[in-house]
Parts: sequence; C-alpha cells; structure tokens
Amino acid sequence: MEVRAKKYSLWHIYLNNAYVGSIQYYTFTKQYNYHLEGNGLLTDDHVEKYIAMIQRGELKWIKDDIR
Repeated sequence: MEVRAKKYSLWHIYLNNAYVGSIQYYTFTKQYNYHLEGNGLLTDDHVEKYIAMIQRGELKWIKDDIR
C-alpha cells in the first residue's frame, strides 16, 4: 500500500501501483473525506489510519499546497 500526496490537499492510495482510493482535506471545514474504489481491498480502518498519519505529519503534504 502506498499513499502519494497530490496538490490541493489530496492523497491517492495505491495497492501494487493500482489506484484504490483517495483522501482529501477541506480547508474550509477542516475535515477529511475519502473515497474507496469498489474492489474492497481498502477498508475504512485503513483510511482512518492514513488520516491519523497525515495529521501527525508522518505522510507529507505537497510543499506548495495552500491549506
């Protein structure tokens, strides 16, 4: 599993280089939302773990991203 930072407070999640979901941070509401592909390989628990890692700074934001 790999989480790649994109612009505009967005992260894509890949499993074996195949897209399986995304996480987005909304600056106005200060909330995280996520989308899971229908293949069932990525669970809500996985995504919650990645969101916690983002909040702790373990997964980086894109440097020029305005939050």
